[in-house]
Amino acid sequence: MTNEQIIYNAAVSSGLFTADAAAAFLKAGRRLPLHTYQEWRRMGYQVKAGEKAALVVSLWRYTKSAGKDADGNEVEAAEEHAYMAKAHLFTAGQVKKAEAVKPKTREEIAAYNRMLAEQRKARQVVSQG
Repeated sequence: MTNEQIIYNAAVSSGLFTADAAAAFLKAGRRLPLHTYQEWRRMGYQVKAGEKAALVVSLWRYTKSAGKDADGNEVEAAEEHAYMAKAHLFTAGQVKKAEAVKPKTREEIAAYNRMLAEQRKARQVVSQG
């Protein structure tokens, strides 16, 4: 059973989606809007504070480990390994569009560092005095 099938079955059996609604998503060539925290972040969304996972299911995870030859050097032939791991899935209603992070300028960082240095000096004066 694929991860998509596992999610579909869990979403229908838990009542998050009716069988017809879930089938409509799949028929339209789309995935159900149930994703892990990391997947929502990758898509530019943030799970709202305090939200708990709508579904907890075991999904397939895949890893590749590079093989080694007799001399201990890594070779291209990678060994694939699949295993089941618990996944916490959130619905579209539990996320919001992530706000763009504005990087700080060098001047802002320097000013912040000066402020911290002044605070440290003030604490040292108080503790010595």
